[in-house]
Amino acid sequence: MKLKSFLFICVFSLITLCTSYAQEKGQAELKNGNLSSSKELWTEAFTWYEKAANKGNAEAMYHLAYMFENGQGRDQDYAQAINWYKKAIQNNYSYALIALGIIYQNNDLYEEAKNCYQLAAQKGIADGMELLGFLNLTKQNYSDAILWFKKAADKGNKEAMYQIGLLYQEGLDLNADEEEAKKWFKKAADKGHEEAKAKL
Repeated sequence: MKLKSFLFICVFSLITLCTSYAQEKGQAELKNGNLSSSKELWTEAFTWYEKAANKGNAEAMYHLAYMFENGQGRDQDYAQAINWYKKAIQNNYSYALIALGIIYQNNDLYEEAKNCYQLAAQKGIADGMELLGFLNLTKQNYSDAILWFKKAADKGNKEAMYQIGLLYQEGLDLNADEEEAKKWFKKAADKGHEEAKAKL
């Protein structure tokens, strides 16, 4: 009985060690990819990201998708970009929702884009909230736009703060209010938003 317990512990420890080793390998390759990318060695970066992604590294999947989307290290391929963004999402890399949503939006697939942004917003990602604001703005749903911009602004998103300022300045679905606009422009400017600084 003791021998069985000992063997179980040994096997369990070996599996844990192998899993940990695989994760570390994925991390090492991701770091190599990031290093190559910082030097704009796109082909080399692509190779490292692909190796890490194939080992299940979600961040590498995201970078691989971005490279396919922008034609870095490989020919531009939106189908592959979408495929890898989806894999990153399945592996809980939530920021891939934003990138995938932007691809959909740029191809006039507004419902798909909206779904991505909403999922990102549900995960507390301010960029998802901001992009929902923009999506509603393009559809002239001003009340929904300001609602999402305010949620993003509450999380410190400077672009959302600036957009709220514009909405107050222009009086879109709000009473035009220069003081309120100025307040929001100042918040955005304090965070380094250049256009908000110019508005002030």
